[in-house]
Amino acid sequence: MKNKKLFIIKWVISMIIATIPTGIYVIWAINEYTIYYSIHGYAEVIGKGLAIFIFGTLLIRLIMLFPKAMEMQKKINEENAKTLNEAQRLLHATKKVGKYIEIDDVNKKWRIPDGLKGLNKIYDYSDIIDFELLEDGKSITKGGIGSAIVGGALFGGVGAIVGGVTGSKTTKDICNKLEIKITVKNIQVPTAYINFINFPVKTSNPIYQTAYNSAQECLSLLQLMCNYQEQQIQKEEINYMSSADELAKFKKLLDDGVITQAEFDKKKQQLLD
Repeated sequence: MKNKKLFIIKWVISMIIATIPTGIYVIWAINEYTIYYSIHGYAEVIGKGLAIFIFGTLLIRLIMLFPKAMEMQKKINEENAKTLNEAQRLLHATKKVGKYIEIDDVNKKWRIPDGLKGLNKIYDYSDIIDFELLEDGKSITKGGIGSAIVGGALFGGVGAIVGGVTGSKTTKDICNKLEIKITVKNIQVPTAYINFINFPVKTSNPIYQTAYNSAQECLSLLQLMCNYQEQQIQKEEINYMSSADELAKFKKLLDDGVITQAEFDKKKQQLLD
């Protein structure tokens, strides 16, 4: 009901704004028409009639379009609700940073619930390539694969410091835009954004301080997810090397005649699986 009322208010305001230029033009045209044809007594009547006809036609058109606009808005709301429900079903957040990011550390997934460039899309930890904090388009802090944790526990308290996130900060009086750009493994949409500030605000303002602190926490969490990826890759490499060493040992036993070919093949299959 709230969304419906909000939509109606927005629609009425947009219609008023849309008719203002037309109204100004019609008044100007009528005035010019009346002056030009002032020598005729019926000029004013024709002008008023023309104005009534134009505004009446426009009003009828808008009234006819209103039900269709309502139906379109209803479909959009239903689609957004469906997308949100699906995202909530697939991702059970164990960590949140305000409205900026939600993380499921059990299933190793994350999403940007309020992101305009990737609304409700769910990503795996392994989708992250790198990320950076941008202030008015300038890169302030960077991180990603190849960094290591220095202090802090996984998804610890606010303000946990994570090593490997590097950058520099230049003091400014005004910030117009603050966001984190994340490069992900998606050829169609290779970037996702977390937006913190989209309007001019003084850097001494508590709004900026709060947004910047939230950005720092998001950076730490993103780095921890990247570090988790590295740990998994290292484990896979260790397992692969261990399997290769084991296989070499059994190959030597086969060559020495200690085990049969069937026994070697069985052990090889176990190691490869």
